[in-house]
Amino acid sequence: MNFSIRPGSNDDIEDLVQLSLLAWAPVFSSFKQVLGEKIYSPKTPQDAPALSGMGRNAAFLCR
Repeated sequence: MNFSIRPGSNDDIEDLVQLSLLAWAPVFSSFKQVLGEKIYSPKTPQDAPALSGMGRNAAFLCR
């Protein structure tokens, strides 16, 4: 496999956001398992708009 390391660009942001959300998914899943539904659910986003918000935050941090 060939790869190169280069500076990031604005064109990379969407891919970085998706990578970040995928990378954190197991962490949130683990929290849910450890804390249980009753404690975890009220404090975490369960819908697409909330995930979009997380994506916007990740995009902001990437800039």
